[in-house]
Amino acid sequence: MTIDVITAPIAGAIVALPDILKDYQTLIGAILGFPGIMYTLHKNNKNQLQLQADQKEHDLQMQAEHIRHETNTLRVAIKSELTSNIKIYNCRVEGLSQPTGNIVVIPTKTFDATYLSLRDRLGSLTEEEVDNVLRAYQLIDEFSYRLRNAIRIEECGVIHDEYLLFEVDKADYIIDLHRVFIAKFDKAVKSLNKNLGVEGQAIRTDEPQPETNRQQPLLGDLSDQPAEHSSP
Repeated sequence: MTIDVITAPIAGAIVALPDILKDYQTLIGAILGFPGIMYTLHKNNKNQLQLQADQKEHDLQMQAEHIRHETNTLRVAIKSELTSNIKIYNCRVEGLSQPTGNIVVIPTKTFDATYLSLRDRLGSLTEEEVDNVLRAYQLIDEFSYRLRNAIRIEECGVIHDEYLLFEVDKADYIIDLHRVFIAKFDKAVKSLNKNLGVEGQAIRTDEPQPETNRQQPLLGDLSDQPAEHSSP
């Protein structure tokens, strides 16, 4: 056996290699490029999943921020109305402490229009807030009933749809009742303030009120919202 027997096939294959590469270049290119294609697809899929996750997190953050905003708006609205009630009751206390005649006049209407329009949303508040707010507005609603119940009906000079008239000697009891209610209103305001990031400040019963809040001889505000009375 000569060396040509071995080298001849190799030489022939080398000579034919360009033709083989030319004929199968597409297949060879596909084989060589497949790992790159798979890597690119994997990378794109990973990026897409990350984008979707980021978008979902962003949407959840926006939703949570919207809920926080709506809840804080609810807190501010109720706090504002309760603060107004505190000022009204303080104004009554001030007027009752310095009576100008033999009769005191107490409105029977309630100042709770904001609460009535928003009470379906109270579920977004904390349990503590809901308990304190419901208690405060229950007292607002029951005020005239509790007053008539404590001071017997026959002792009322006049019972009117919009106000009650009492002899001035009942003023001390009426003042005490107002102060008890003010404390409950203030407790509700403080619980709302805590979640608003505001330090709750009690509004003192002897705090001077602006002249525009003074109502004598008729003490307190009237509201067109009817009160629903229940047993104390």
